[in-house]
Amino acid sequence: MNIRLVRLHPFAGVRDQSFKFKDGLNVLLGPNEAGKSTLFQALYHVLFTPTSLTARQVENEVGRFFPVGGGDVIRVDLTLQLEDEDVSIKKTWKLGTRQGSAQLILPDDSEFINDEQIQQQIDTLLPVTPATLKTIFLSDQSGLQETIKQMKDDPQVRGELGSVLRKSVMETGGVSVDRFRELIESRYEEYFKRWDREQKYPENNRGIANRYTTGTGKIVEAFYEKEQTRIDHLKALEFEEKLDAINEQISESKLKYQEKDKEYERRRPLKKGVQQRRTKELELRNSEQELATLRDINKQWPVFEDRLTAIDPEIEKADQQIEACRNELKKAEEKQKVATLRERVRKINKLREEVEAAK
Repeated sequence: MNIRLVRLHPFAGVRDQSFKFKDGLNVLLGPNEAGKSTLFQALYHVLFTPTSLTARQVENEVGRFFPVGGGDVIRVDLTLQLEDEDVSIKKTWKLGTRQGSAQLILPDDSEFINDEQIQQQIDTLLPVTPATLKTIFLSDQSGLQETIKQMKDDPQVRGELGSVLRKSVMETGGVSVDRFRELIESRYEEYFKRWDREQKYPENNRGIANRYTTGTGKIVEAFYEKEQTRIDHLKALEFEEKLDAINEQISESKLKYQEKDKEYERRRPLKKGVQQRRTKELELRNSEQELATLRDINKQWPVFEDRLTAIDPEIEKADQQIEACRNELKKAEEKQKVATLRERVRKINKLREEVEAAK
Protein backbone atom coordinates (compact mmCIF):
# COMPACT_ATOMS: atom_id res chain seq x y z
CA MET A 1 0.00 0.00 0.00
CA ASN A 2 1.36 3.41 -1.00
CA ILE A 3 0.04 6.90 -0.28
CA ARG A 4 -0.70 8.72 -3.53
CA LEU A 5 -2.53 11.90 -2.52
CA VAL A 6 -3.61 13.76 0.61
CA ARG A 7 -5.91 16.75 0.25
CA LEU A 8 -6.79 19.18 3.07
CA HIS A 9 -9.80 21.42 2.34
CA PRO A 10 -9.76 22.95 4.89
CA PHE A 11 -7.77 21.57 7.79
CA ALA A 12 -6.04 23.63 10.50
CA GLY A 13 -4.23 26.50 8.78
CA VAL A 14 -4.52 24.94 5.29
CA ARG A 15 -7.41 26.29 3.25
CA ASP A 16 -7.21 23.95 0.26
CA GLN A 17 -4.02 22.14 -0.69
CA SER A 18 -3.12 18.75 -2.13
CA PHE A 19 0.08 16.82 -1.42
CA LYS A 20 1.14 14.24 -4.01
CA PHE A 21 3.50 11.38 -3.17
CA LYS A 22 5.69 9.36 -5.51
CA ASP A 23 7.21 5.89 -5.42
CA GLY A 24 10.14 5.50 -3.07
CA LEU A 25 11.16 7.72 -0.17
CA ASN A 26 9.21 10.96 0.20
CA VAL A 27 10.61 13.65 2.51
CA LEU A 28 8.76 16.69 3.81
CA LEU A 29 11.18 19.57 4.28
CA GLY A 30 10.35 23.05 5.51
CA PRO A 31 10.77 25.57 8.34
CA ASN A 32 8.63 25.71 11.46
CA GLU A 33 4.93 26.38 10.89
CA ALA A 34 5.26 25.37 7.24
CA GLY A 35 2.55 22.71 7.59
CA LYS A 36 4.53 19.48 8.08
CA SER A 37 2.80 18.59 11.37
CA THR A 38 -0.56 19.60 9.93
CA LEU A 39 -0.17 17.10 7.09
CA PHE A 40 0.93 14.44 9.59
CA GLN A 41 -2.15 15.06 11.76
CA ALA A 42 -4.46 15.02 8.73
CA LEU A 43 -3.06 11.65 7.64
CA TYR A 44 -3.43 10.26 11.16
CA HIS A 45 -7.07 11.35 11.57
CA VAL A 46 -8.23 10.30 8.11
CA LEU A 47 -6.97 6.78 8.91
CA PHE A 48 -8.09 6.40 12.52
CA THR A 49 -10.59 9.07 13.67
CA PRO A 50 -14.27 8.38 12.99
CA THR A 51 -16.58 11.18 11.83
CA SER A 52 -19.76 10.20 13.72
CA LEU A 53 -18.81 11.82 17.02
CA THR A 54 -20.53 13.73 19.78
CA ALA A 55 -19.92 17.45 20.08
CA ARG A 56 -17.51 16.87 22.97
CA GLN A 57 -15.65 14.13 21.05
CA VAL A 58 -15.32 16.43 18.02
CA GLU A 59 -13.84 19.12 20.26
CA ASN A 60 -11.42 16.72 21.95
CA GLU A 61 -10.30 14.79 18.86
CA VAL A 62 -10.14 17.38 16.05
CA GLY A 63 -11.33 20.65 17.59
CA ARG A 64 -7.95 22.37 17.28
CA PHE A 65 -7.92 21.79 13.52
CA PHE A 66 -11.02 23.88 12.71
CA PRO A 67 -10.21 27.21 10.96
CA VAL A 68 -9.24 29.93 13.41
CA GLY A 69 -11.05 32.61 11.45
CA GLY A 70 -14.34 30.74 11.61
CA GLY A 71 -15.90 27.72 9.97
CA ASP A 72 -17.61 24.59 11.26
CA VAL A 73 -16.18 21.97 8.91
CA ILE A 74 -12.83 20.32 8.11
CA ARG A 75 -12.16 17.76 5.36
CA VAL A 76 -9.37 15.34 4.48
CA ASP A 77 -9.23 13.18 1.33
CA LEU A 78 -6.76 10.28 1.03
CA THR A 79 -5.90 8.21 -2.06
CA LEU A 80 -4.03 4.92 -1.52
CA GLN A 81 -2.55 2.67 -4.17
CA LEU A 82 -3.26 -1.02 -3.71
CA GLU A 83 -1.75 -3.29 -6.35
CA ASP A 84 -1.83 -0.54 -9.01
CA GLU A 85 -5.41 0.36 -8.16
CA ASP A 86 -6.66 3.30 -6.10
CA VAL A 87 -8.58 3.29 -2.84
CA SER A 88 -10.33 6.57 -2.00
CA ILE A 89 -11.05 7.68 1.58
CA LYS A 90 -12.88 10.94 2.31
CA LYS A 91 -13.77 12.20 5.78
CA THR A 92 -15.61 15.33 6.90
CA TRP A 93 -15.91 16.49 10.52
CA LYS A 94 -18.47 19.14 11.53
CA LEU A 95 -19.18 20.88 14.80
CA GLY A 96 -22.13 19.40 16.66
CA THR A 97 -23.26 15.85 17.40
CA ARG A 98 -23.11 13.20 14.63
CA GLN A 99 -22.75 15.80 11.91
CA GLY A 100 -19.70 14.35 10.12
CA SER A 101 -19.58 12.00 7.15
CA ALA A 102 -17.19 9.48 5.62
CA GLN A 103 -16.78 7.59 2.37
CA LEU A 104 -14.50 4.76 1.26
CA ILE A 105 -14.39 3.44 -2.30
CA LEU A 106 -12.46 0.23 -3.08
CA PRO A 107 -10.89 -0.63 -6.45
CA ASP A 108 -13.97 -2.71 -7.35
CA ASP A 109 -16.12 0.44 -6.81
CA SER A 110 -17.53 -0.93 -3.56
CA GLU A 111 -18.58 2.07 -1.46
CA PHE A 112 -18.87 2.37 2.33
CA ILE A 113 -20.26 5.32 4.34
CA ASN A 114 -20.60 3.69 7.77
CA ASP A 115 -17.79 4.69 10.16
CA GLU A 116 -17.36 1.23 11.64
CA GLN A 117 -17.30 -0.55 8.28
CA ILE A 118 -14.91 2.04 6.86
CA GLN A 119 -12.50 1.53 9.77
CA GLN A 120 -12.64 -2.25 9.32
CA GLN A 121 -11.74 -1.85 5.64
CA ILE A 122 -8.89 0.54 6.49
CA ASP A 123 -7.50 -1.92 9.05
CA THR A 124 -7.38 -4.64 6.39
CA LEU A 125 -5.49 -2.32 4.03
CA LEU A 126 -2.78 -1.41 6.53
CA PRO A 127 0.57 -3.24 6.23
CA VAL A 128 0.66 -3.68 10.03
CA THR A 129 -1.84 -3.61 12.87
CA PRO A 130 -3.32 -0.20 13.74
CA ALA A 131 -1.46 -0.21 17.07
CA THR A 132 1.90 -0.72 15.38
CA LEU A 133 1.12 1.87 12.74
CA LYS A 134 0.17 4.47 15.34
CA THR A 135 3.11 3.93 17.66
CA ILE A 136 5.86 3.20 15.10
CA PHE A 137 5.04 4.58 11.70
CA LEU A 138 3.01 7.55 12.90
CA SER A 139 5.02 8.48 15.99
CA ASP A 140 5.99 12.12 16.47
CA GLN A 141 9.28 13.44 17.78
CA SER A 142 8.11 13.70 21.36
CA GLY A 143 7.15 10.02 21.36
CA LEU A 144 10.38 8.54 20.02
CA GLN A 145 11.52 7.23 23.42
CA GLU A 146 8.24 5.37 23.93
CA THR A 147 8.39 4.11 20.33
CA ILE A 148 11.89 2.69 20.83
CA LYS A 149 10.83 1.11 24.13
CA GLN A 150 7.81 -0.56 22.53
CA MET A 151 9.95 -1.86 19.66
CA LYS A 152 12.25 -3.52 22.21
CA ASP A 153 9.51 -4.87 24.47
CA ASP A 154 6.88 -6.07 21.99
CA PRO A 155 7.91 -9.00 19.72
CA GLN A 156 4.81 -8.52 17.58
CA VAL A 157 5.79 -4.95 16.81
CA ARG A 158 9.33 -6.01 15.91
CA GLY A 159 8.01 -8.79 13.69
CA GLU A 160 5.61 -6.50 11.83
CA LEU A 161 8.27 -3.84 11.44
CA GLY A 162 10.76 -6.38 10.13
CA SER A 163 8.25 -7.67 7.60
CA VAL A 164 7.57 -4.17 6.34
CA LEU A 165 11.27 -3.38 6.05
CA ARG A 166 12.00 -6.63 4.22
CA LYS A 167 9.11 -5.98 1.88
CA SER A 168 10.34 -2.44 1.26
CA VAL A 169 13.79 -3.75 0.40
CA MET A 170 12.33 -6.26 -2.01
CA GLU A 171 10.05 -3.68 -3.60
CA THR A 172 12.95 -1.24 -4.08
CA GLY A 173 14.97 -3.67 -6.15
CA GLY A 174 16.76 -5.35 -3.25
CA VAL A 175 18.67 -2.28 -2.11
CA SER A 176 20.43 -3.28 1.11
CA VAL A 177 20.60 -1.24 4.27
CA ASP A 178 24.34 -0.71 3.68
CA ARG A 179 23.70 0.52 0.19
CA PHE A 180 20.96 2.76 1.48
CA ARG A 181 23.31 4.12 4.15
CA GLU A 182 25.98 4.67 1.49
CA LEU A 183 23.52 6.63 -0.61
CA ILE A 184 22.44 8.71 2.39
CA GLU A 185 26.06 9.46 3.31
CA SER A 186 26.84 10.37 -0.29
CA ARG A 187 23.88 12.72 -0.40
CA TYR A 188 24.86 14.16 2.99
CA GLU A 189 28.39 14.79 1.72
CA GLU A 190 26.96 16.43 -1.39
CA TYR A 191 25.11 18.97 0.72
CA PHE A 192 27.04 19.33 4.00
CA LYS A 193 30.69 19.01 2.92
CA ARG A 194 32.84 21.76 4.54
CA TRP A 195 29.82 22.96 6.55
CA ASP A 196 29.87 23.22 10.36
CA ARG A 197 26.33 22.43 11.44
CA GLU A 198 26.85 23.60 15.02
CA GLN A 199 28.35 26.94 14.05
CA LYS A 200 26.10 27.23 11.00
CA TYR A 201 29.16 28.46 9.11
CA PRO A 202 31.78 26.98 6.77
CA GLU A 203 34.41 24.87 8.53
CA ASN A 204 37.49 26.62 9.97
CA ASN A 205 35.65 29.94 9.77
CA ARG A 206 36.34 30.12 6.03
CA GLY A 207 33.94 32.94 5.21
CA ILE A 208 33.52 34.85 1.97
CA ALA A 209 36.85 36.65 2.47
CA ASN A 210 38.73 33.33 2.74
CA ARG A 211 36.39 31.04 0.90
CA TYR A 212 36.95 27.46 -0.22
CA THR A 213 37.40 27.24 -3.96
CA THR A 214 36.94 23.47 -4.34
CA GLY A 215 35.60 20.52 -2.42
CA THR A 216 32.51 22.18 -0.93
CA GLY A 217 28.93 21.05 -0.58
CA LYS A 218 25.84 22.76 -1.87
CA ILE A 219 25.14 24.44 1.47
CA VAL A 220 28.58 26.08 1.57
CA GLU A 221 28.21 27.17 -2.04
CA ALA A 222 24.77 28.60 -1.27
CA PHE A 223 26.23 30.36 1.79
CA TYR A 224 28.97 31.97 -0.30
CA GLU A 225 26.43 33.00 -2.90
CA LYS A 226 24.21 34.50 -0.22
CA GLU A 227 27.15 36.40 1.33
CA GLN A 228 28.23 37.71 -2.06
CA THR A 229 24.67 38.83 -2.72
CA ARG A 230 24.62 40.56 0.66
CA ILE A 231 27.91 42.37 -0.13
CA ASP A 232 26.60 43.39 -3.55
CA HIS A 233 23.43 44.61 -1.87
CA LEU A 234 25.44 46.75 0.58
CA LYS A 235 27.46 48.20 -2.31
CA ALA A 236 24.24 48.97 -4.14
CA LEU A 237 22.88 50.73 -1.06
CA GLU A 238 26.11 52.74 -0.74
CA PHE A 239 25.89 53.72 -4.41
CA GLU A 240 22.26 54.73 -3.95
CA GLU A 241 23.21 56.91 -0.96
CA LYS A 242 25.94 58.64 -2.98
CA LEU A 243 23.56 59.08 -5.89
CA ASP A 244 20.95 60.58 -3.55
CA ALA A 245 23.60 63.00 -2.18
CA ILE A 246 24.56 64.06 -5.72
CA ASN A 247 20.91 64.52 -6.66
CA GLU A 248 20.44 66.64 -3.55
CA GLN A 249 23.43 68.79 -4.51
CA ILE A 250 22.02 69.16 -8.03
CA SER A 251 18.67 70.23 -6.58
CA GLU A 252 20.35 72.77 -4.31
CA SER A 253 22.41 74.14 -7.21
CA LYS A 254 19.32 74.35 -9.37
CA LEU A 255 17.50 76.24 -6.63
CA LYS A 256 20.42 78.68 -6.24
CA TYR A 257 20.50 79.17 -10.01
CA GLN A 258 16.80 79.96 -10.04
CA GLU A 259 17.30 82.49 -7.24
CA LYS A 260 20.20 84.12 -9.10
CA ASP A 261 18.13 84.21 -12.26
CA LYS A 262 15.29 85.96 -10.42
CA GLU A 263 17.76 88.45 -8.92
CA TYR A 264 19.21 89.13 -12.38
CA GLU A 265 15.75 89.74 -13.81
CA ARG A 266 15.02 92.11 -10.93
CA ARG A 267 18.23 94.11 -11.43
CA ARG A 268 18.36 94.07 -15.21
CA PRO A 269 16.45 97.42 -15.56
CA LEU A 270 19.22 99.06 -13.48
CA LYS A 271 21.86 98.08 -16.00
CA LYS A 272 20.94 100.88 -18.41
CA GLY A 273 21.06 103.43 -15.60
CA VAL A 274 24.52 102.22 -14.57
CA GLN A 275 25.78 102.63 -18.11
CA GLN A 276 24.32 106.15 -18.33
CA ARG A 277 25.94 107.06 -15.03
CA ARG A 278 29.34 105.94 -16.31
CA THR A 279 28.89 108.19 -19.34
CA LYS A 280 27.92 111.18 -17.20
CA GLU A 281 30.85 110.58 -14.88
CA LEU A 282 33.20 110.68 -17.88
CA GLU A 283 31.63 113.93 -19.08
CA LEU A 284 31.98 115.38 -15.60
CA ARG A 285 35.68 114.59 -15.49
CA ASN A 286 36.16 116.33 -18.86
CA SER A 287 34.29 119.37 -17.60
CA GLU A 288 36.46 119.54 -14.50
CA GLN A 289 39.58 119.51 -16.66
CA GLU A 290 38.16 122.34 -18.78
CA LEU A 291 37.32 124.29 -15.62
CA ALA A 292 40.92 123.96 -14.38
CA THR A 293 42.17 125.31 -17.69
CA LEU A 294 39.83 128.29 -17.50
CA ARG A 295 41.01 129.07 -13.99
CA ASP A 296 44.62 129.20 -15.20
CA ILE A 297 43.57 131.59 -17.92
CA ASN A 298 41.71 133.73 -15.42
CA LYS A 299 44.86 134.11 -13.33
CA GLN A 300 46.76 135.47 -16.34
CA TRP A 301 43.95 137.85 -17.38
CA PRO A 302 45.24 141.10 -15.54
CA VAL A 303 48.52 140.94 -17.38
CA PHE A 304 46.74 140.74 -20.65
CA GLU A 305 44.39 143.57 -19.55
CA ASP A 306 47.37 145.95 -18.95
CA ARG A 307 48.75 145.08 -22.29
CA LEU A 308 45.34 145.78 -23.86
CA THR A 309 45.26 149.26 -22.28
CA ALA A 310 48.70 149.98 -23.61
CA ILE A 311 47.71 149.04 -27.04
CA ASP A 312 44.26 150.63 -26.85
CA PRO A 313 44.57 152.11 -30.32
CA GLU A 314 44.90 148.67 -31.63
CA ILE A 315 41.98 147.39 -29.58
CA GLU A 316 39.34 148.61 -31.90
CA LYS A 317 41.08 147.03 -34.79
CA ALA A 318 41.71 143.95 -32.73
CA ASP A 319 38.07 144.00 -31.65
CA GLN A 320 37.02 143.91 -35.21
CA GLN A 321 39.42 141.13 -35.84
CA ILE A 322 38.22 139.42 -32.67
CA GLU A 323 34.64 139.82 -33.73
CA ALA A 324 35.50 138.24 -36.99
CA CYS A 325 37.38 135.52 -35.18
CA ARG A 326 34.47 135.08 -32.84
CA ASN A 327 32.17 134.60 -35.72
CA GLU A 328 34.53 132.07 -37.15
CA LEU A 329 34.98 130.56 -33.68
CA LYS A 330 31.25 130.34 -33.26
CA LYS A 331 30.99 128.55 -36.54
CA ALA A 332 33.88 126.30 -35.53
CA GLU A 333 32.25 125.60 -32.17
CA GLU A 334 28.99 124.74 -33.84
CA LYS A 335 30.87 122.37 -36.11
CA GLN A 336 32.67 120.95 -33.06
CA LYS A 337 29.41 120.46 -31.22
CA VAL A 338 27.96 118.67 -34.22
CA ALA A 339 31.03 116.41 -34.36
CA THR A 340 30.83 115.82 -30.61
CA LEU A 341 27.14 115.00 -30.81
CA ARG A 342 27.81 112.60 -33.66
CA GLU A 343 30.50 110.89 -31.64
CA ARG A 344 28.16 110.61 -28.66
CA VAL A 345 25.44 109.24 -30.89
CA ARG A 346 27.91 106.68 -32.26
CA LYS A 347 28.94 105.66 -28.73
CA ILE A 348 25.32 105.46 -27.61
CA ASN A 349 24.46 103.25 -30.60
CA LYS A 350 27.44 101.07 -29.82
CA LEU A 351 26.35 100.80 -26.19
CA ARG A 352 22.83 99.98 -27.30
CA GLU A 353 24.14 97.17 -29.49
CA GLU A 354 26.21 95.84 -26.53
CA VAL A 355 23.14 95.97 -24.26
CA GLU A 356 21.07 94.05 -26.82
CA ALA A 357 23.85 91.49 -27.19
CA ALA A 358 24.05 91.15 -23.38
CA LYS A 359 20.29 90.59 -23.20
